[in-house]
Amino acid sequence: MERELLSALPLDGYPHLIVALTPEIPGEMVLNSESFDRYRTELQGVSLLIQEEDAFTAIRVGSRRLIATDGHPDGMSHHSHCELHRDGSGTFAQRVPLRFMDIDYKRFTWLPPDLMVWLLMSALNILALHARDRTGATGTALIRAALVQSPPRQPDDPNRRAFPFPLIVDYGVDEVPLSTQSCTHADGEAVALLDDLAIEGPALVQATSQLADEIVQAFGIAEALPVTPAGELRQAGWGVSLRNAMTKWARAHGINVVSA
Repeated sequence: MERELLSALPLDGYPHLIVALTPEIPGEMVLNSESFDRYRTELQGVSLLIQEEDAFTAIRVGSRRLIATDGHPDGMSHHSHCELHRDGSGTFAQRVPLRFMDIDYKRFTWLPPDLMVWLLMSALNILALHARDRTGATGTALIRAALVQSPPRQPDDPNRRAFPFPLIVDYGVDEVPLSTQSCTHADGEAVALLDDLAIEGPALVQATSQLADEIVQAFGIAEALPVTPAGELRQAGWGVSLRNAMTKWARAHGINVVSA
């Protein structure tokens, strides 16, 4: 599944978060004209966690799957691509916005880990809801996530190169570096109950923590600060743009919030 998704990524040299889910006991999604109309309406109302905006603006049918996208693959900002298979498996790719910093006449690229954690948690929930509700899949699910770079369209052009990206968390006034090294690929893998991932609660946060920890360890960071292995939200790990909304969301869904 991930190989098919990678082939759909734009050639822009920017990092993408890729999330994949495979249920232990597959389901079966009925796909015909009537059901597609219903699925399209459902997916047009899907949003990422804490957001009101629709996550997808274009829904179409693919081979044994639904394909939901948003943004333009050749654009320089937002782009997402989600494939929801008939057996309950699914993949989700989201371009992760890079930020730039100039130090001593050198340009550094970075991305905030709280943004990565939020996108990862949102993707797991979307994929699990599809598997449980549209296909009837059940049991555990193998979940995988990777932070990868799509190749640049013109690899020999120095202005179109792929960017290695250290992780930095933005606390508003100060930007605190966290990583000890940069890399262009990081991944994680875990197993979780499918029903747990389909519910916004501590178990979803716990599964997100497992994958996020493995991803950030590739950057020399011991753990992903925004969430804990116990399924808690750690306020100190969130930047100012997401902290208040994620704290409110956590408390509304019975998720324990710790300060540090």
